[in-house]
Amino acid sequence: MLYGARNSDVAREYGSDVEALLLNYVTYGVAEGRATSGFDALIYGASNIDLAQGYGSNAHALTLHYLDHGADEGRATSGFNALVYGATYVDLAKGYGSDAHALLLHYLDHGADEGRVTKGFDSVAYLLTYADLGAANLGANWALTHWLDHGADEGRIGDAAFGREQSDQVLGLADGVQSGTLTTSDRDWYALKTRANQTLTLELNGALSDGTLQVFDVNGHLLRSTTAAPGAAQAALSFTATGQEAYVVVSGPTAGDFVLQVHAGDWWL
Repeated sequence: MLYGARNSDVAREYGSDVEALLLNYVTYGVAEGRATSGFDALIYGASNIDLAQGYGSNAHALTLHYLDHGADEGRATSGFNALVYGATYVDLAKGYGSDAHALLLHYLDHGADEGRVTKGFDSVAYLLTYADLGAANLGANWALTHWLDHGADEGRIGDAAFGREQSDQVLGLADGVQSGTLTTSDRDWYALKTRANQTLTLELNGALSDGTLQVFDVNGHLLRSTTAAPGAAQAALSFTATGQEAYVVVSGPTAGDFVLQVHAGDWWL
């Protein structure tokens, strides 16, 4: 059955008919170099909340569902990230750490029924919150693992300093302008595509009084930082990029709207 589940066109044609699947593989699949493995029934279930709620971690039932229904319905067979799921909840991070299989089973057998979401933790925000993570050159992916295996148990605040309300985290090359609103003591971050040794200038304007502007490399090292003069709502800094991407952080002690702009020389990115 895994042969059928691994090949969606075969699944749509033959469903869970084992004899038909075997005949197809012998007659056509071998010569066509068809894959016979690679379908993960548990990931399939976790990627579809109704299946997680209906079948839990019953891999056999999930495989049959895909063969007889899921392929025809165009169901996703991937997309669930167990580590992100675990990191989104402090109790799961403390209870399971970075054990991806245990977190996958938890979602299938409990989390889906409990109404838990599968995404939400911001590993970049966690990285940029703690200087020691940047000093260790963790980057966002390893910062996620650090939170699961150490940070939650150490009582760290995770991504809470940035909140989870920010919807757009790209400072695009097309117009080089981002606008946003900070709540009191909030922080926002933006990914900025750069070139190594490229000098860029960032400008912060708006109604955000005493705003702070920071630039980090992708490993979390602080490159430059500046704060607007007391009572002022404008700040600017220039920095030299160290790689192909940087993180720009806007923060402030008070709430307010802001506009963030970036340019290199006379050209707005």
